[in-house]
Amino acid sequence: MTDTVLPFNAHPDPWWRDCAERALVDLAVSGATFTIDALRQPPYCVWEPQHPSSWGALTQAMLKAKYIEPVGFTTSSRASRHGSVVRLWRGTVHVRLQEVA
Repeated sequence: MTDTVLPFNAHPDPWWRDCAERALVDLAVSGATFTIDALRQPPYCVWEPQHPSSWGALTQAMLKAKYIEPVGFTTSSRASRHGSVVRLWRGTVHVRLQEVA
C-alpha cells in the first residue's frame, strides 16, 4: 500500500508512516467521521512524528489517493490545541464498499 499508492513514501520514519497509514485506512473503512486526533488515541496510539507537518502530509496523501474526504470541521480534543478547529474526515464510499465486498 505505502510504496505504490501514497506519494508520501519518502517520510523519514517509515515505521511511523506505516502505523499512521494503517490506522487511517482502518478509520476510513469504518465509515465513521474522525479527526487526526483519533489516530493518537486508543486503539491506534500513533505517536507524534518527527515533524508536526507529517500529519498534514498524511491526510493530503490519503485525500489524493481517494481514501478519505473532508466532511466538515470540529474542535480538537487535545488540551494542547485549546479547542482549535480541526478538519473532520470520513472514508470515501469507494473505500468503504471495497472493504465490505
